[in-house]
Amino acid sequence: PGETLRVNSRDIVCGGKGLNQAVALAKAGLDVIAAGYTGADGAILSQALANAGVNTDALKTLDQPNGHTVIQVDATGNNNILYYPSTNEMFIREDIDRWLALLQKDDVLVLQNETNLVPYMIESAYARGIRVSFNPSPVSGDINDYPLAECRWIMINETEGERISGFRDPQDILDFFALRYPKTDVLLTLGETGAWFSGHHERLFQKAFSVIAVDTTAAGDTFTGCFLQAVLTGASTENALRKACAAAALAVTRPGAAPSIPFAREVNDFLHGTSL
Repeated sequence: PGETLRVNSRDIVCGGKGLNQAVALAKAGLDVIAAGYTGADGAILSQALANAGVNTDALKTLDQPNGHTVIQVDATGNNNILYYPSTNEMFIREDIDRWLALLQKDDVLVLQNETNLVPYMIESAYARGIRVSFNPSPVSGDINDYPLAECRWIMINETEGERISGFRDPQDILDFFALRYPKTDVLLTLGETGAWFSGHHERLFQKAFSVIAVDTTAAGDTFTGCFLQAVLTGASTENALRKACAAAALAVTRPGAAPSIPFAREVNDFLHGTSL
């Protein structure tokens, strides 16, 4: 409190968990529709999505300031994040229903917790037979009242896992989810340590790849996109977990959010040149 620090640089880049996840999914090779609102100053976001191969036809522009995030990155590559939600928390049910009508049964709705009406989105998608992948970040006080049992995948980091479960040890966190949400696969990322998968009587660990971190922003979103692409295209859970950790490792070696997310070919080249 009260301290002022001089910084070495300032950049404006596209991000937000929804945008990052959409870009990660598209760069991994999936067909992706981005649904949501941009503000009057949000054309840069629509263009970034389009440049990554994301379908932006479902985006709606509001006469409001766009959501904005301030990310402070320290000398070790770790970050602290402040976000102003704006248009991200102006969703209405009519638009959500219209977006979900674009999807078919067994398609996947990829959600995070930076918008309003998340429980309604989960319940509506589940009722339509649409699979839900949910990253409950940032964790809100009412998160345990969300219909998490209706999610096919839950993606969490250590902090989010502790906030939801009340436990700090990774195994205790995974046990909590396995007992409370037995039909949901849980991915628990542990930063530079690695990541756990828990679901359907299977528990797997993938050690993190050793890299020099420049900026950890969007690492979790990159992990989500790459893991989902792998499992949705027939990869085993073990291979999907390894591929997702490799993609996240590549992302942290680059500055920025969406610009740091690697393409599928880059992840494959990294894996073929790395042994772990």
